[in-house]
Amino acid sequence: MPPQSDLLIAIAQISIAFAGFSGVIASFSKFRLHADVTRFRVQLIVVAGLSTVIFSLLPFLPALFGVDEELGWRLCCAVLFVVGVVFPYFAVKRARELYRAGLLHTQAFTIVYNLIGVAITAALFFSAAGPLSHLGAAVYITSLVFTLFLCAYYFFMQMFAIDLDAKP
Repeated sequence: MPPQSDLLIAIAQISIAFAGFSGVIASFSKFRLHADVTRFRVQLIVVAGLSTVIFSLLPFLPALFGVDEELGWRLCCAVLFVVGVVFPYFAVKRARELYRAGLLHTQAFTIVYNLIGVAITAALFFSAAGPLSHLGAAVYITSLVFTLFLCAYYFFMQMFAIDLDAKP
């Protein structure tokens, strides 16, 4: 078992809470924003939350098969790197449609978040490829925490976009 197992399990629990509560909020609230924006945010939270749960549990697999700890983290970083390239592609594609329709607006958080995301994705690559393999666990867990911040941000954006007193 990875020595960071308690931290990984805590990240998984927090992630599933974000995904679950965002679904509850989306189901029982009337949103002041356009439905497409709400759907986009809920999808981001659920996909990021469930992905974080899966990737929080992934490091246990190499350990179960007796894989060396450093190699196990390198493998996990490689898998997370691939997802870290593919997931943003689809999210940005959908966000671009909402920007063009005037439903989303660029915020400073988004710009900073994307720049940090690129740096973490590069660190995942270099951890998997070897030059930063000694930092594999740290980079991997940092990436998971970074995704938790994404969930939290969109969760609060969703919370501030609801009108709990509205009559259906």
